[in-house]
Amino acid sequence: MTKGEKTKLRMIEAVIESVARYGFEFTTATTISKQAKINRGLIVHYFSTIEKLIAAGAEQVNQFSRNRTNELLLEYKDSPHPVEAYFKATFGWIKERPHYGRFLICVISRALYDKKSVTPVQEIFKN
Repeated sequence: MTKGEKTKLRMIEAVIESVARYGFEFTTATTISKQAKINRGLIVHYFSTIEKLIAAGAEQVNQFSRNRTNELLLEYKDSPHPVEAYFKATFGWIKERPHYGRFLICVISRALYDKKSVTPVQEIFKN
């Protein structure tokens, strides 16, 4: 992984953490740059806007949750308690990265009152 790729990943993780902790209204270039320990200008350099960085955060959460859910489904497939196994597989990833779960809740909640936020929610739940 290149230095630039590591920087982008730190910014993505920082925006997920910031939205999960402070919500969208208080997630700014300053909060993200402090969390990621980077210069604020790098956000514009790599993503051009905060909205694009947030979208990258949503994609990161989406990818992680899908991958871990599939892994956990395989792990629990022979469980004698199928309902419990289903919930562990479907939501077990939240235990590993709780800020991803809080980020997802913020994204879904925002879509209820912000029409332009509906598309990222639809992207998360598409087949």
